[in-house]
Amino acid sequence: MATERVSERTLKCKVVVIGDLGVGKSLLVDTFVNRDEDQYEMSKSSQFSSSSKGSQSRTGYASKSTSFISRESKVIKLDIWDTAGQERYRSLTSSYYRGTHGCLILFDVTKGHTFESVQSWYSDLEAYCTSPEMISTILVGNNCDSEEREIPKEKAEKLAEHIGIPYMEVYSDNSHTVSDVFEALADMIIDKYRLHPSLDTVSTSTRLPKPSNKPSTWCFC
Repeated sequence: MATERVSERTLKCKVVVIGDLGVGKSLLVDTFVNRDEDQYEMSKSSQFSSSSKGSQSRTGYASKSTSFISRESKVIKLDIWDTAGQERYRSLTSSYYRGTHGCLILFDVTKGHTFESVQSWYSDLEAYCTSPEMISTILVGNNCDSEEREIPKEKAEKLAEHIGIPYMEVYSDNSHTVSDVFEALADMIIDKYRLHPSLDTVSTSTRLPKPSNKPSTWCFC
């Protein structure tokens, strides 16, 4: 996995957003990409525009959005990939995960079955990456403000702890909660890059599953 250094102060990273159909992945990404331009002030010395807004494009199996975020002394260019509805066919392959630096696993707290799919999505990440532990990953519960909540926060936190990743909650049309998630992910990517400079030369994609030392099942009761 190569974290592309676009300039001395800029890192280019790939982020994938995965989860069941209808959990709010596209709205999450759109909210982040279209957040207020003055929310993040890019340095004038950067080769990029000071705007935090990005661009969006679509391929046959996914849509890609690009946005910039300023963290510490770095400007992070995030290429954010959304499954574009392909998750309904479970047809995502190693090409979707190739070169990934960060991952958001999204479920809807008002739809219990989407939470039950989280372990399966994380297994896919493990199966298509040789070093999933090197990918910064956050479990995200959407619609946390709803009164029709089915999944308690404590239950989601226990699953995240079991997997070994952080848990955060959002309501995906709120730019503040959504930005908090992407900021946390960017910080995790930077920290991991500092601790593991070899990430520049390690490929994280393969079609062969990587054995995991963690229990493969988790009780949803």
